[in-house]
Amino acid sequence: MEAQFSIKAASKRAGLTTHTIRAWERRYGILSPVRSETNRRLFSVEDVERLTLLRQATEQGHSIGNVARLSNQELLSLGLPAVAPTNRSLLDRCIDAVTRLDSQALYQLLVSQTNEAGLNHTVDEIIVPLLRLSGTRWEDGSWTVAHEHLVAACVRSFVENARSRIQPLPSAPRIVVCTLADQMHEIGALLVALSASMCGWHVAYLGANMPARDIGSAAVSFCADVVAVSVSLPLSADSATRELVKLRQSMGSKVRVIVGGQGAAILAQGLSDAQAEAVPSLKDLRAILSGS
Repeated sequence: MEAQFSIKAASKRAGLTTHTIRAWERRYGILSPVRSETNRRLFSVEDVERLTLLRQATEQGHSIGNVARLSNQELLSLGLPAVAPTNRSLLDRCIDAVTRLDSQALYQLLVSQTNEAGLNHTVDEIIVPLLRLSGTRWEDGSWTVAHEHLVAACVRSFVENARSRIQPLPSAPRIVVCTLADQMHEIGALLVALSASMCGWHVAYLGANMPARDIGSAAVSFCADVVAVSVSLPLSADSATRELVKLRQSMGSKVRVIVGGQGAAILAQGLSDAQAEAVPSLKDLRAILSGS
């Protein structure tokens, strides 16, 4: 089951102190929470249910040492009340907020999830799936253009606010982020810019619809180590290839060119011609920019 909660959030839901949870983990091995990319412990809905049942068992007089190794089902067999399901998934609640056109609720859900599970988790597990779903629902008619635009506007505001709070070191490496000419969808590029900021890089975000030579000129002026280009669908592979080749020619061979987004998969020849590389996901991008 997907981890969702920080130890602070899990402790609040289970009615235990963080000290107690840590002590029970250390002494009895009651849980094995996963770790985020920043090494924070993340607890699943099942973990929270288990902590709640263990709390109820100890409140009824059972020794934690005697019940720690019981399964959740075995704990319930002690006569404990069933645990009410933890809130529906965050993604479901985000979808509901979009359906109601409630941008404030959507924004607050993103902020809450970031506080509980971290920014990487919010981007990978909530924002990216929500953006994909937004496109699908617009295509099948269940959401209108208004819903799609609301998602994009809310995500843009969230990303820009998050980026404004991150200050790289003066000596940090440098990256230029944008989309190619005739590519108007910039949300993917914004998420790339956020991911680079989170990895400690200086980011020059140029936005959408950037001609190749202007990207190259900006990269040279910015002394960029990397240029990251987001390509979305629909896409003319021939046109994108020409732009990528122009980009390479405009700035020489030293600057690394990374291409991501849904359109990258159809640009194999173009990437080769431009000495560029495809990056399948934001997680892969962060691994590259973190040097891991």
